[in-house]
Amino acid sequence: MKKKLISLLVIPILCLFAVCSFHFVKADTALGMVQVNLHTDGRLESSDVLKNLPITLTSTTDASQTFTLTCEDSSNVIKTKKTIPLGDYVVSFQLPENYVTLSGVYTNGPRTDTYVQNGNVVTLNQKFAYNMIYINIKEREEPQPVEKYGKVEVNLHTDGKLVESDVLKNMPVTLISKEDPSKTYTLNCQDDSNRAKLENVPFGEYMVLFDILDGYEDLGGTYGVSGTYMHSTDTITIDNEYAYKQLYINVTKKEAPQPVIKYGKVEVNLHTDGKLVESGVLKNMPVTLISKEDSSKTYTLNCQDDSNRAKLENVPFGEYIVSFDIPEKYEILGGKVGSGVMGNYLQNGDTIAVDSEYAYKQFYINVKEKKEATTDNGSQNHESNENASSSNDSKKQESNDLNTDKKKSKSVKTAVFVNSLFFVSLSLFTGILTILFYKKTKKS
Repeated sequence: MKKKLISLLVIPILCLFAVCSFHFVKADTALGMVQVNLHTDGRLESSDVLKNLPITLTSTTDASQTFTLTCEDSSNVIKTKKTIPLGDYVVSFQLPENYVTLSGVYTNGPRTDTYVQNGNVVTLNQKFAYNMIYINIKEREEPQPVEKYGKVEVNLHTDGKLVESDVLKNMPVTLISKEDPSKTYTLNCQDDSNRAKLENVPFGEYMVLFDILDGYEDLGGTYGVSGTYMHSTDTITIDNEYAYKQLYINVTKKEAPQPVIKYGKVEVNLHTDGKLVESGVLKNMPVTLISKEDSSKTYTLNCQDDSNRAKLENVPFGEYIVSFDIPEKYEILGGKVGSGVMGNYLQNGDTIAVDSEYAYKQFYINVKEKKEATTDNGSQNHESNENASSSNDSKKQESNDLNTDKKKSKSVKTAVFVNSLFFVSLSLFTGILTILFYKKTKKS
């Protein structure tokens, strides 16, 4: 009886315990949904940040109970299903190096939420709505270096002295940053002072570039006690905010190279009827040499005596036109010089070449005296005699020509007769051969 009573009491107690246990377990394992929104400077923007930034939730009561939330796209939003037990969780995440988290409050209408930072604790207590987690970040701003600026002055010297000119005005000097060649700074001179200044040039090393003007060349050298003149592509350092960085350039004018001129010697000889005789002809007949390269350059040979010879030294090498005027009672003759001298007598306007430093350039001119006509009776008779003689000579010439023509005619007739006789003989010989050949053929 007691056993039955105990059995009847145990069954209700077990049922009550089971019901109570079911209620307690159900209360402890209530699940919720979580949504994580990643903001950038307070706004939800599309990017890959959250996609590469997993969010970990670790239970504050059971460290082994962790949930990792990941974003699958560029929305920067994570939404979970109803899989995470409600309760308190530590939020953990590792931002990329170029981002930092921001604190503050996110307001959306009547709702406000505090932005969560790494290590903060959040409470998940919504059974039917998303438990919201907001994180706010921004790109890390790199600290900007403090830029310092200096000043530069360039001084252009000519042969070691600062003199007024427009050289630097037409010769800009450029500084090119060695750290960043795209950064250049140019010093321009606005007047004839040959000085130029420039401020607000950032500290650093610079290559100095300039082009020397045509007609000048870079001289270089030293100035003062220890200064050195700059050359193009040299390097300077700007490192003073207050004092000008002084640059010095030294130039000099180019000297045009002078051509090496060689000189020769010339001698003119005046012959009369092919002979060198003493007279005053050449003394009154200067001979001029005109340069073919530069007609403004002329050199004149003057005879000072009756030798009919004239010499001239220090005549530059080159080709020259020989110019002279024959006195009125003379006329010029040509032909070969002769007497062991190679070459011809020169005419006015001929060309000679002076090309020897040591031997005289010899040239020769040949003249003869004109015959003067007389006006008295004797001269008239002389002219008549000359005319008569000329007439007789003409008749003799005509007679000779006639005889010559007769001889030529006779020779022609003789030649025609000989040719005719030859052809007649040839015809007879051919006929005889033909007859003989015919008879022989007939017999056979």
